Amino acid sequence: MYSVALVLESTNLLAKLTSVHIWGEQTGFEIEAVVNSAEKFNELLRERRFDLAIIESKLIENNDYKLLKKFHNNKMCGHIALCSTSGDFEAARNGIVIGIHVQNTLTAAATP
Repeated sequence: MYSVALVLESTNLLAKLTSVHIWGEQTGFEIEAVVNSAEKFNELLRERRFDLAIIESKLIENNDYKLLKKFHNNKMCGHIALCSTSGDFEAARNGIVIGIHVQNTLTAAATP
């Protein structure tokens, strides 16, 4: 099984991600931790390593990009995915600058 950490402030986003049927034995991905800040995730990484962290982009701002760079450069987490409910590409751009591989960017659908 692959261990997954969700680093999300939005309870709505958390509900959406946990309700998707991609977790468990069929896929091999298991949510093993949920925290609501980059600082709490940093503390958690002192205790253990995760295969995947899904981080809400609005939690990674200003000085928190230093934490994201630390997670990435020190291989504290196997893979990092940034997610957002807004159409702002700034977080993805900053992730690319740090060196996080961005394969796809997904944003919320536009509403009329």
